[in-house]
Amino acid sequence: MKKKSKIYLCLTIIIAVIYVALLTVLYFSESANANATIQTFGDALWYSLVTLTTVGYGDLTPTTPLGHAVGIVFLFLAAGIMMTLLGAAVSFITSEGVPLLMLGFQRNKNWYYFADYGAESNILAANIHRKDPDAVIIYGEKKR
Repeated sequence: MKKKSKIYLCLTIIIAVIYVALLTVLYFSESANANATIQTFGDALWYSLVTLTTVGYGDLTPTTPLGHAVGIVFLFLAAGIMMTLLGAAVSFITSEGVPLLMLGFQRNKNWYYFADYGAESNILAANIHRKDPDAVIIYGEKKR
């Protein structure tokens, strides 16, 4: 498993543990209050999903101060999730979407794709460019 994959897996597990812990805190803080609308763990889960997806029906709302604090954390997580998704979409479009779009416009030309950007691929690309100046050459990730 690559180092980057291990980091993503660890972060996913940490976020899942934090999420379940927040749900548990929300459930126990709200279920003790007789006036609370969040009485079951399912209610807490529903409230968190509605809040994290920014739908916000308003059918379930926390009433205790600790419940409000957990709700604020869910709101900040929702903003973080939306920004992460937007960033991932923009990153994909700029790193892979634009070269694929360029290839679509250059279908009648020869094109070459190098997965890595390094000395060997630069030499090969220069040789290709010398023989075929109209060739389209696309580089993938830069080597670390």
